[in-house]
Amino acid sequence: EPVEVEFPGGGRYTAYSFLSPDRASLDVDFRVAFELRAAGPLLAAASSFASAWSPRTRRRLARALALASRLLPAMGTADGRLLAEVSNDRGTRVRAHAGGAGQRMAVLPCAVALSALMRGAVAAPAGCVAPRAILPLEHWVEGLKAKGLDIRVEDAS
Repeated sequence: EPVEVEFPGGGRYTAYSFLSPDRASLDVDFRVAFELRAAGPLLAAASSFASAWSPRTRRRLARALALASRLLPAMGTADGRLLAEVSNDRGTRVRAHAGGAGQRMAVLPCAVALSALMRGAVAAPAGCVAPRAILPLEHWVEGLKAKGLDIRVEDAS
């Protein structure tokens, strides 16, 4: 079920639920909102049944979406925004906003982790590990802010 979200600096968007490998381990709902309003329901529908497709068919879909994104660059901005909201049993709600230019949010956590590993600030883990197992939350926030990401946390109760 789509939900309306409001981002800092204005703008209300409809956010759609998407599958994520983290969903099972975190027990959360992942939603994505797009500037191009028609993209939301279309991509949410594709996401819901694409997991049953063969890897070859999914690669074809990815190529088609990449081509479409190159053909539509003037219909939006290069900015990316992330909104996370959590609550506890006592009714306390906290909302965090993150945003930056150039659609860098997906790769910046990797850059922060690699920087810490290369400086020797953390021991190199074996295998695939959760980010919180490598660095404390404060380090992530500081590292992402240092890379130009705007991060704000507020009481949403």
